[in-house]
Amino acid sequence: MTIRFTCRQTRLTPALRQFAEEKLSRLQRYLDADSEVHMVLSVEKHRHQAEMMINSARRLFTGTAITDDLYAAIGLVLDKLEKQLRRDKRRRNDRRRRETRQIRTTAEATASRGNGHGGKRSLPRILREKRPLRSMSAETAADDVEESQQDFLVFRNSESEQLSVIYRRPDGRLGLIEE
Repeated sequence: MTIRFTCRQTRLTPALRQFAEEKLSRLQRYLDADSEVHMVLSVEKHRHQAEMMINSARRLFTGTAITDDLYAAIGLVLDKLEKQLRRDKRRRNDRRRRETRQIRTTAEATASRGNGHGGKRSLPRILREKRPLRSMSAETAADDVEESQQDFLVFRNSESEQLSVIYRRPDGRLGLIEE
């Protein structure tokens, strides 16, 4: 990490440089080795301003603080930048976890589809149950679905003689599909 200082209307004393470098050492865990830090210190009457720009490989972080003490301004701007860097690191880690989880889920789904013979897909196994369709009203079918553990029921509507499906929606209500 390279550090550059620019001073306006003030001088960079060794104590001020040491203070800034010690504070910057807290940020090294968030930054790459090739990151550049540019700190601009300025004084106008009673306004002491510290402005900092960190150019990392990923993006540019900036912060500004104005107080009546230059040491306090440096501390404040470093706190702001540490917060930005921490948030950026958290976002990158969350994105990485999310992508890893998606890759793992996709790999598990692909493996479960394969039949163990060189990763070839096997067709899903279909079990057939032949039951006669009951003729009933939509209200009776709704009562049957509510009482049972089933998520859907296929029936012949007694009023219209059409094939119908009543199903349990994700919100808990029932839906009706008619032919």
